[in-house]
Amino acid sequence: MTRNTDQWYSLQGIWPFRRETVQKFLDGLHFEYLGQTAQAIRQSPSGDGPGSGVKVLTDHFTAGREHVVFELEFSDGTFWVARISLPPLPVGADDCSLLPGPGPEVMHSEIVTMGYVATKTSIPLPRIHSYELQSLNPLRAP
Repeated sequence: MTRNTDQWYSLQGIWPFRRETVQKFLDGLHFEYLGQTAQAIRQSPSGDGPGSGVKVLTDHFTAGREHVVFELEFSDGTFWVARISLPPLPVGADDCSLLPGPGPEVMHSEIVTMGYVATKTSIPLPRIHSYELQSLNPLRAP
């Protein structure tokens, strides 16, 4: 069976004039922290749970205007995705101005809305295991 992530194109899927900004941003992220956090969330209290091994697949991702998404692969075959907010990106190839990005208020609103929808409807939604609203964390990004 083909997974949706088979259509993720990494940097090749990003507009050429934005690639350098995205690459510099990605180079500054602490992916080890992301993997450790995911592993700690899935780990059982006895220390031998399904989170006993996780790999952040940093060479295969997708990105849009505001976020980059990576897959996390656990040793038991479970996959999670991590959605990370991008910094402001260039508007266009010939325009040095930057697109405004969503602030922490927007992310918080999305999280609260997903929780509300999950409790009030039967619409299937992804589960949020953890989040950071600010970039002042070991990953260095919300």
